[in-house]
Amino acid sequence: MTHDYRLNFLMILFLGLFMLTLGINEFRRERKLYGWFLVGAFIFSVYVSIQSFIFV
Repeated sequence: MTHDYRLNFLMILFLGLFMLTLGINEFRRERKLYGWFLVGAFIFSVYVSIQSFIFV
């Protein structure tokens, strides 16, 4: 609504950290495929967060 995207990279970073904790939890439950998917989502979101922090 406000079109203020200055802190958007922090939201993406914390979302990625949440995905990492979910991935670790899935590894503990022996659900490896879903765990790897969540770790991949973590890596991608951290990459996007860093890119948006540097170029904005």
